Amino acid sequence: PIVGSSNNGIDTTLVLKDSRFTLDITNDTIPMEVFIRPNANNVHSGISDQIFLLICPGEQMNITGNFEQYQVTGSDFQQAYQAAHNLWEPMRNQLTAMTEQIIALQQEGLPFDSLRLAQYPIYQKMREMQKQYIVDHPDTDVSLYILSQLNMEAIEELLPTFTEKVSKGTFAPLYK
Repeated sequence: PIVGSSNNGIDTTLVLKDSRFTLDITNDTIPMEVFIRPNANNVHSGISDQIFLLICPGEQMNITGNFEQYQVTGSDFQQAYQAAHNLWEPMRNQLTAMTEQIIALQQEGLPFDSLRLAQYPIYQKMREMQKQYIVDHPDTDVSLYILSQLNMEAIEELLPTFTEKVSKGTFAPLYK
């Protein structure tokens, strides 16, 4: 398997050794999204053949299982992030499957507009779930991170609802 990341436009690829890897990120860095692919030779493996993680500075985590079903353990943040992520994972899987179909149709030169249109309500439902999670958990760094992935309208609406614990906490750079 290979591990890769894209943070601020800088791509990093690491090859696992004995099923382990180390990725050092500086303490002033916001969380880094990381993916793990099963095969270094298949850079264009299916989207569903990847494990996506969120790594925080100074954090250690363990991943067990396989590419179809895996468990991530680590810090309190990681546990909370994984629990939140699991809430909308079924919708994310639907979107991923549809995206893979769109890619296949594009490669065959066939129309794919109807699939793109079908993705929108699923995407919207997932975003609404994420916004509701933020409303229900205004005192967590996980909510702040989730908000950072939403559009400006959601940010303007929900940023003022966060508690001081979050605005001055670990992810304060995201708060600004």
